[in-house]
Amino acid sequence: RRINVDGTRDLMDASLEAGVKRFVLVSSLGVYPARDHFGTTEETPLPDSHIDGYTQTKVEAEKLALQYFREKKLPLVILRPGFIYGPRDQTVMPRIQANLKRRLVTYFGSRQKKINNVYVGNVVQ
Repeated sequence: RRINVDGTRDLMDASLEAGVKRFVLVSSLGVYPARDHFGTTEETPLPDSHIDGYTQTKVEAEKLALQYFREKKLPLVILRPGFIYGPRDQTVMPRIQANLKRRLVTYFGSRQKKINNVYVGNVVQ
């Protein structure tokens, strides 16, 4: 909470003082319930509580950011990328690649339900 909520508040306060043109909050698809998200849009309401602290604080940070947008006119964009991958990843992608080579990758559930992933360069753009 100190990082995701309080830290976001501190950054938004500093951004208002500095007169930034756009504040970009990188959130998470985890703010939605753990289910298939076919048809989920920005208007889909966020649940009030989650099963873990990380996603709970991401929801709280988003709600706080929207409050700053409405009440303090902070120019705001909220991004909810899925799994971000890219050339400098030293943790997740190397393990996935090694497991693919060793044929240790398994599907959980239906193969029709795929993970949302995005290349880091596209997120930045």
